[in-house]
Amino acid sequence: MTLEHAGRTSFILCFRILDDTGREIGAVRTVQVAVDAGSWRKRVVPDELRQALTSRLG
Repeated sequence: MTLEHAGRTSFILCFRILDDTGREIGAVRTVQVAVDAGSWRKRVVPDELRQALTSRLG
């Protein structure tokens, strides 16, 4: 898993799927958007999450 982009309200993660020999057989790219649980409106990605993503995956 790699971090492709960390924006203000969203981030993009990329995943590689490998077979038993290590050959890539697929890839997935997901866009995660931070939303308010009550209103479902987008919100700023919390600093703790952004720091964790960039330090571990960036």
